[in-house]
Amino acid sequence: MLFLVMTGTASNAGSLSAVVDLVVNSKRAQKIERITTDFVLDSRTLYQDIAQWYGLPGVRPTNVDSETLWLARCIYSETKDPTEMVLVGWVVRNRVETGYRGRRTFQGVVLDPYQFSAFNPTSSARFFYTHLNERSNPHGWDAALRIAYMVRTADVTARPFSIRTRHFFSERSMIDQATPYWVEDHEPVDVREPVDAERFRFYAGVA
Repeated sequence: MLFLVMTGTASNAGSLSAVVDLVVNSKRAQKIERITTDFVLDSRTLYQDIAQWYGLPGVRPTNVDSETLWLARCIYSETKDPTEMVLVGWVVRNRVETGYRGRRTFQGVVLDPYQFSAFNPTSSARFFYTHLNERSNPHGWDAALRIAYMVRTADVTARPFSIRTRHFFSERSMIDQATPYWVEDHEPVDVREPVDAERFRFYAGVA
């Protein structure tokens, strides 16, 4: 089929373009499937949700709005695992939607001082993460962009825990103490997807 189109006349240009798009999209879908296999959210596979990204007119990794970009930067700074990215993304969205600490935008929430360690004023990683953009290509960044878009635009019924779940911490990243002070009197919430408790625990109702 591709050979016949390529050897045809100029009138076949549109058909050739369609074939090329089909091949490219197939390769993209295969790549996404590799990084999202076995992850499920709200009775849908993460693959299906992220694959939907490609079917949305005008929405591509090279055409990302600012709020999606800030969410992607945040989740990518916290983890490179797709399932964990989704959960962290919802924590950030919960903060935006509840106006936590007076912040009502994704940029405001992410840059809120001493809330997300990579963006702390004294963090050596701050420059790297704040300068990631739609053209950046570190490993896993493309997945972060797509997951950020998925989480930011998802229906509220896809929320994996209550809207009051606005905190998490990673035991492996704690250096000076076993747990943050705000964990007192709070138990980790149940999430729809199992996560390693040593990597991430999520909490609701923290002031």
